[in-house]
Amino acid sequence: MLIHLEEEKNKVYMDEFFYAIMVLLSVFFMTSKLTPITVSIMTLLFFVIFIKRKAKVVVPKIVILFFSLIVIILLQMLIEPSQYYSVDNAIKELYRILIFTILVMVIANIKVRDIFFLSIWSIVFLGLFLISVFQYYDLFSINEILELVYWDSVHLSVSRKYSTLVNFRAGSVFINFNNYSQFLIMILSVFLVYRYQNKLSVKMFILLFIVIIFSLILAGSRTGFLVGIILILTTLLTYLLKRGVTLPIFLGTLFGMLFLLIIIIIFFNKIDLTNLRLLEVNKGLSNSLDYKYSTFLNMIREMNLLNFLIGFGPYEYKSVMIDQIDFDFGYMLTYYGLFGLVFYALFVYFHIKKQMNNGVGYSLLITLLLLVFLFTSMTSGMFFNLRIFSILLILISTNFIVNDNDIGKMS
Repeated sequence: MLIHLEEEKNKVYMDEFFYAIMVLLSVFFMTSKLTPITVSIMTLLFFVIFIKRKAKVVVPKIVILFFSLIVIILLQMLIEPSQYYSVDNAIKELYRILIFTILVMVIANIKVRDIFFLSIWSIVFLGLFLISVFQYYDLFSINEILELVYWDSVHLSVSRKYSTLVNFRAGSVFINFNNYSQFLIMILSVFLVYRYQNKLSVKMFILLFIVIIFSLILAGSRTGFLVGIILILTTLLTYLLKRGVTLPIFLGTLFGMLFLLIIIIIFFNKIDLTNLRLLEVNKGLSNSLDYKYSTFLNMIREMNLLNFLIGFGPYEYKSVMIDQIDFDFGYMLTYYGLFGLVFYALFVYFHIKKQMNNGVGYSLLITLLLLVFLFTSMTSGMFFNLRIFSILLILISTNFIVNDNDIGKMS
C-alpha cells in the first residue's frame, strides 16, 4: 500500500513538472518565431505521457472542435470562397490549431495539486509584473532584451517613447499590452477563486490584488479594467448566492473595493484621473470599437450564401478591410461563417458541462475564464492569438488534485 502511494506521488510530481514546462513554454516562448522549439518539446512530453500510460490517454472534446476547424480550412482550400483567401495563411492557421491540439492533449492527461497550480501561476505573474515595472522605469535595457527575444514592434516603441502613465503602456513579455492585460484578468480569476475557497489568505489576496491593479495601470487596457470589474462582481454575487450573505454586505464590500481602487490610483504617481487611459472608457468605445464594427459590418455585406456557411477563409493580412476587424467574434464570422459561431458555442458548452463534475470553486474558475474569453472576444480577442489562447487552454483544462489524500485514489 505504501509502495503504491509512493508511486502515485511520483506520478503527480512528474505531472507537475510537465505542467510547469507547459506553463513556461506558453507564457514565454509561444510565439510564431519560437514555435519549432515549443512544439517539439510539447510533442515530446505527449509521447512520454503516451508511453507511460500505455496509450490510454484522455481525448477531450475540444480536440474534436479543433479537427472540425481543420476540415473547414481544408474545404476552403479546395473551393477558395473569396478574394481574401490565402493558401499560405490557411497553412499557418492549420499549424496554429495543431499546436492547440497538442497542448490540450498534454494538459488533459496530467493532474496537479491546487497549491502547485496557485504557486506556479503566482510566480509567473509576479515575474511578468517586474518586467513591466522595468519597462516603465527603463531598467536593465529591458526593451532591448525583449526585442532580441520577440523582435521589435510598435508596442515596444510605445514603451520606449513615453515616460508618464498617461501615455505609457507596458506589454511585459507579451509585448502587446492588450494581450498582457488579458493575461492579467485571467490570473485575477485564479486569485478570486482561491480567495473564494479560503485557500488564499486575506493579506496575500489584498497584496496580489494591488499588484493586479498596478499591472493593469501599466498595461493601460480599458477592456482589462472593465472585465476585471465584471469578474469581481461575478465572484461577489456567487458568494452572496452560495453563502447567504445579505445585500448590504455585498454592496458594502463592492463599494469598499472601488474605494480602495480609487485610493491606489491617486497614490500611484499622483495621476490625473481625467487623463488616465485606463479610465477613458467612453473614448475607447467611440475610437477603438467604431472602426472594428463598421469594418465587420462591411464584410458581412459582401458575404454570399457559401460565405455565410463557411466564411471567407483565413485572410490575407495585407487585404483592405478584413484585417481591421480585430475582434474574435468578427474574425470567426468572416473566417468561418456560421460554423465559427457554432465553434464558439460548443467551446463554451463543453467547458460548462465539464465544470459540473467539479466543486463549486473550480466551477467558478471555469465560469470566470469563460467570461474573460467571451467579453474580450467582443472587443479584441484571444482565440487568434497563439500565446494568449494557449494560456487560456492550460488554465481552463487543468485537472486538479484537491488534497493529498486524493493521490492514493488515482489509478
